[in-house]
Amino acid sequence: MKTKSVGLILLATGCVLLSVALVGCKEGKADEKASAPPPAVVIPDMDANNFKVDHPERFPLVAAGEY
Repeated sequence: MKTKSVGLILLATGCVLLSVALVGCKEGKADEKASAPPPAVVIPDMDANNFKVDHPERFPLVAAGEY
């Protein structure tokens, strides 16, 4: 019985390795441009109104100095 189970394990392992080898051996290469995402389009928006807080008196502005 032990010989039969070892043979079955070896057969299953061989089948898995053969299927992985067959799937990995493709003839053509993939087109990198077709699989790449489209280029990002960034629209700059430097509006000071985007950075408002509820209570601006709690956040006083100070001049930056050298440390």
